[in-house]
Amino acid sequence: MKEKPVNYNDFSIYRSELMGISALLIFVHHLTCFVKYPHFPGDSLLYTLNIGVEIFFLLSGIGLYYSLSKGPRYKDYIAKRTLNVYLPALIISIPLFICIDFVFGEAKIITFLSDIFGISYWYTDSNINWYIYWSMLFYLIYPLIFRLLGLEKKIRGASLAFTVFTCIAVFVFCIILNRFIPEIYNYFEIGFARIPIFIIGCYFGRLVYEKKRLTWKYLAISAAGIILWGFVKFEGFKGLANHIPIYKSVLVSSGLINKSFPNYYERLSQELLALSLLLVLTFLLKLIKTEKLLKLLKLFGSMSLETYLIHIAISRICILFRHGELLSLWQYALVLIATVIISYPASKLRKKITTSYTKKSVNA
Repeated sequence: MKEKPVNYNDFSIYRSELMGISALLIFVHHLTCFVKYPHFPGDSLLYTLNIGVEIFFLLSGIGLYYSLSKGPRYKDYIAKRTLNVYLPALIISIPLFICIDFVFGEAKIITFLSDIFGISYWYTDSNINWYIYWSMLFYLIYPLIFRLLGLEKKIRGASLAFTVFTCIAVFVFCIILNRFIPEIYNYFEIGFARIPIFIIGCYFGRLVYEKKRLTWKYLAISAAGIILWGFVKFEGFKGLANHIPIYKSVLVSSGLINKSFPNYYERLSQELLALSLLLVLTFLLKLIKTEKLLKLLKLFGSMSLETYLIHIAISRICILFRHGELLSLWQYALVLIATVIISYPASKLRKKITTSYTKKSVNA
């Protein structure tokens, strides 16, 4: 039987598997953060594997559309996200912040509480658990996004117009913020510059929910994403500017031809590349006939939140006890093994708590 082409609905069907692959990409990317590894030609591509975060946000937006389509009360919607995302992050970060604030520091209890609840993230230079805090912020504003996407029922093309406008607005804001208040931009860009991929995920959520078929527009944007990413990653804009003087003057005035590209260009190219990668990964998953492999990826995806948080916490704690010295490759491998062992029961407990709350809220 001929395999059917990838459609938007496949992003939902293989959501857990895609989450699992994204977690694996981040594991490899964190070699650049936690491991002292030998450099080799092209190793800068390891940094690009943080694209797993873009895929996380993309899939999160898709999943949220399904959740709100069921019509839950706002307090139940927020409570479920808090139990499912924020609470695990809070619990897992307690040992890490005990080490940072008390074992290797002399912080006051109020500082410790500010750290574990994520309050200090917004006014200090710590980026620990940044993904969780930005996710919670996205969850808080998502009902408004859902309403705006719902205008499609009254005005044809409204949801696409909202998505495009928001992405452009965020990109322009990043340029302005980087130009006039670079210290604030440099701190918050890790989350702010990822708003577009989350919004795109929200838009995709509607297409997935309505089982829409992929069109040439998606393929065109995916191809553009690969080209733009290649230009930014390998500084193609600068090379092109050497042959087109007028183009060079535009790049100079926009700040594109400085020593390195501002992060928002890299983020934009990676977000477009994430659309391409999502399509390729989904296509490959449809080709896999080995059920055991699919089940393994699905299992890994179901505990991706725990694996993400725990491997970061253990790695940071180990580095603290090594007085700032990075891990060796085999030590990082041991960290990942311990992460998987701890994550399995932790994810089971999280799901049990969330399911218990959902049943109570339904019966209330």
